[in-house]
Amino acid sequence: MESKSRPLHRVIFALGIPRVGEQTAKILADKFGDLRKLMNASYDELVSIKDIGPETATEIVKFFKDENNKKLVEELLALGVGTSNSTSKRDFGPLFRRMR
Repeated sequence: MESKSRPLHRVIFALGIPRVGEQTAKILADKFGDLRKLMNASYDELVSIKDIGPETATEIVKFFKDENNKKLVEELLALGVGTSNSTSKRDFGPLFRRMR
């Protein structure tokens, strides 16, 4: 059950979208907040994001246009994976947890 509640940036990174590393996945998760919104993002929306260049935006759009990838994402969404950008306490270091 815990695997469904992974942070969105980890789900995005795990999809294996070309040119999308961990940092880019975090940027996308922060911007879109859920996988469906990212899946429906246009090239123009993507390149307007700081640190997302034209090549990365092209790869993201191309990834989500592929029918096999769409099917995979829809299956993940149906299972409740990648539907929110919630962050658990585990995602922060010990100093931040003490401050909460």
